[in-house]
Amino acid sequence: MLPCAHSERVPLRLDHVIYGVTDLDAASAMFEAEYRLTVADGGAHPDGTRNRVVWCTDRSYVELLAVDVPTSPQAQWVQDEIAGGRRLLGWAVRTDDVETVSDRLRLPVVDGSIEYPEGGSEIVIR
Repeated sequence: MLPCAHSERVPLRLDHVIYGVTDLDAASAMFEAEYRLTVADGGAHPDGTRNRVVWCTDRSYVELLAVDVPTSPQAQWVQDEIAGGRRLLGWAVRTDDVETVSDRLRLPVVDGSIEYPEGGSEIVIR
């Protein structure tokens, strides 16, 4: 747990790590063959990226992230980072009190979404 102002303690848990790849099919095959991990279909992000997911038993996951078409500054950043040899692009935590954590860190809460290959979408807070 990370301490907040006024000595409040807010639990944070690892949600996922983001691993940049140039080819989702090749990366999925490598994770399955070399690490014996199951890779699930993810979906498309509105920013021009696409992902696949390696689920862990505690509901955290590794997100394999690739650029479909760099139609946004975020997708262009991902593409540039991968081209520069950087694979670990980021990580995210999960909390039951996002407002307290965002206030303490002085960061905005931003809504995002993902579209799934089988259809449908989900709104998530990032």
